[in-house]
Amino acid sequence: PIRALLSAGAFVPEVLTTAGTLDDLAHVSDVPFDLVASHSALGRVGHVPRLFAQLARLTRPGGQGVHLIDYRDQRDPARPLEHMTMDAAAFQELFQQTDGRCGNRWRPCALQLEAERAGFELISDEALSLAEDAYLDDLLPRLHTDYRGLDRDGLRVLTGCMVMRKRQALNTEYPTEEDHPQ
Repeated sequence: PIRALLSAGAFVPEVLTTAGTLDDLAHVSDVPFDLVASHSALGRVGHVPRLFAQLARLTRPGGQGVHLIDYRDQRDPARPLEHMTMDAAAFQELFQQTDGRCGNRWRPCALQLEAERAGFELISDEALSLAEDAYLDDLLPRLHTDYRGLDRDGLRVLTGCMVMRKRQALNTEYPTEEDHPQ
């Protein structure tokens, strides 16, 4: 695939596909990809379980996903977790009004669980930037009750990089000579 891109000296749709928004991947071909990557898009997805089901459909067994994730509320960089203080109805209205630019409220641990449910194994999940302690001290008493059970370390992640691999399909039939069980 890389040679095809280099020899063409241009975008080759058979090799590299761009999807636009991650909320709607239904239009992307069922031909599985070796690598699915996103940059600051997972934090703006409205329906995360549906997204991971689509990512599983689009990733070949053994293929990888590399996702840079922005967990922040984009409305005010100085107060990056304010969306965690809102009730569900107010947040949903804000999310709709801003087309997701306020960010969703999924935290790293919840994204990991959804990825695993969809058939991925986590290779790494690295925090790239963290909220400052003074801000967290101010935020914790104001958190909406739905989020008060989150631990401080999981809450403080503002940006991260999640790398995952789609699990290989298991052969549940009795092996034949053509199979290579190793």
